[in-house]
Amino acid sequence: MLTIENTNGNVYTLIGEDGDYSFLHCQRSGQYVVAWRLHEVGEGLYAWEQGHYYKEFLSACDCFVKKCEGADERGGATLKNSKSEMWAKYLRYLCEWVKFHEEAMFYGMSPSCFDDWLCNERQEQGVCPKCGETSLDYDGGAVVEADYVYNWTCQNCGAVGKEHYSMTFEEHTLGDEGKGVIK
Repeated sequence: MLTIENTNGNVYTLIGEDGDYSFLHCQRSGQYVVAWRLHEVGEGLYAWEQGHYYKEFLSACDCFVKKCEGADERGGATLKNSKSEMWAKYLRYLCEWVKFHEEAMFYGMSPSCFDDWLCNERQEQGVCPKCGETSLDYDGGAVVEADYVYNWTCQNCGAVGKEHYSMTFEEHTLGDEGKGVIK
């Protein structure tokens, strides 16, 4: 992760950024900052126009996600592309995950990594779960147990995968001599 030094002498870790907003963690104080318009002011020092400061990760994360979604009073930042939108949703997922897994019984557990989470979020027929594009090239299919499975390669990002379709029994039919559907 990128680290930067602020003009006040504090060193911050850059957790994420989208549009005009940056999500920072101060290494010395432990505070989180949602900074608006982070910029270099010279000699490797950085400043920002306005900052929202938080002691708790969850509060800072929620603020960052809302700012990225354009929920601020300025009407400033909006999510400009699907990558930014998905990253903001992932940060919200992490915040929610932490909220519901704080007890000792969850010790040793960890949330899904971004790629796994993204694959679960993008479950649409004909859409690449990695990049979200509809440029899948299908290469045949086969019956696997009770599913019909198509192999695909994404022409946009190069990901390969399988698209699964469930097969369920609906009815029997007979040929012409049997007079059609059995009821």
